[in-house]
Amino acid sequence: MNSLTKLMTLLRWKDWFFDKILSLILVASYVALVDRLFSFTYLGHLAILLIFAILSAAYGFLVNDLGDRDIDRRQGKLNAFLCLNPAQAPLMLAGLLLVATLITFPFWPQPGFLPLWFLWILVTTTYSLPPQRLKERGFWGVISPAVAQLVLPSLLFFAALGHLVKWDTMLLVVYFGTKGLAIALGQQKRDLDSDLRTQTRTFAVRVGHKRIAWSYAATLLIDQVFFVMTLILMFFQIPPLDWPGLIGKIPPALPLILGYLPLVTLALRQRWVRGCFTDPYFDPEKDIFNVLYAIFPAGIVPLYLVVLMSLHYPANLMVLVLLILWIRPSPQRLLWPLRAVLGNRLLWK
Repeated sequence: MNSLTKLMTLLRWKDWFFDKILSLILVASYVALVDRLFSFTYLGHLAILLIFAILSAAYGFLVNDLGDRDIDRRQGKLNAFLCLNPAQAPLMLAGLLLVATLITFPFWPQPGFLPLWFLWILVTTTYSLPPQRLKERGFWGVISPAVAQLVLPSLLFFAALGHLVKWDTMLLVVYFGTKGLAIALGQQKRDLDSDLRTQTRTFAVRVGHKRIAWSYAATLLIDQVFFVMTLILMFFQIPPLDWPGLIGKIPPALPLILGYLPLVTLALRQRWVRGCFTDPYFDPEKDIFNVLYAIFPAGIVPLYLVVLMSLHYPANLMVLVLLILWIRPSPQRLLWPLRAVLGNRLLWK
């Protein structure tokens, strides 16, 4: 294992590179399309924001590992501070926060940016570290990660790009909040048995298997309701391309809605045949539900919006290339969502 691979493993890159970072690209591309931010200034701001997002995500997962190092050792989980010296943690974490704060200097004058950033630091730190350690304080343990991982980062992007005090921002942030809450509930549901063994007082431990499963299922349903509202929002808010003829009159978000409808139809059909839902985030056997909840909203939608940005302003092709490199497409990664969709057709027989 080379040094870069080891670093990515310690920072649990696979846990945040897709849902967390690509959701922020969705925010940035949506704002660019609605507010027509087509310039090299926007590209420079986007580069700063993405570096900022990576640094803050690294801080979030490192501070969580610092707070969980004893529990993770007992549960046999990967933890960065089982390989790193905990005595170096304050310097390491402070360095990440310092760099993340300084590189966002261009956004400090934007209304709301700095208060939201300091609030993010507070929530992320108190979630993991004593004396507050919100992770073990009941429902705060599922609210806090949703707020820290998706709600506040999306608000920071909106603030940085001057789109904070808008009604559509509220709808998108509520969607990200329900998505983050679903992921947090699913993670606690997955870890419930381990947390019971180590007497970790999470929300799931307090309410038990049945109630955490019901809460997770209900939040997944609400997540889809707000995602549909997000697609409808894009349908009406994203302006058409400045192209002649019929193409210039078609709402740019229409293909997203047309792509979503068969996915939800196949998922509902699978639910009817099997009599149960598949966990879209944590089930090892990925299927149509993972495509519906993760691949489509966090992968396909941002990618499509960046393509639209490139059609408006060719220099945005740089963003498209970087996004593709970030996703690191491989034949296996590209084909398995297609197999999940096509394999679902067997249920119709």
